[in-house]
Amino acid sequence: SFMYAVSDGHNYLLEEAAMIKEGDSTQFSPFELEINIPEENLPENGTLTLELFVYSAKDGTREHDLIIPLESFK
Repeated sequence: SFMYAVSDGHNYLLEEAAMIKEGDSTQFSPFELEINIPEENLPENGTLTLELFVYSAKDGTREHDLIIPLESFK
């Protein structure tokens, strides 16, 4: 399981948890996320990014961040 968020570089437009259960839980495998953001919430300028991460069981901080560009607006 992991958390994901969509950011425009300044604001979070979406933050959710995902639990993917397919195959061997010790291996990474392909997965899909369906992300819908209303057009009125999209930035006029900037880049939307998908952030994948987990929260530390020890202190609750974010760990293992992976940031993926989704779409640029200009």
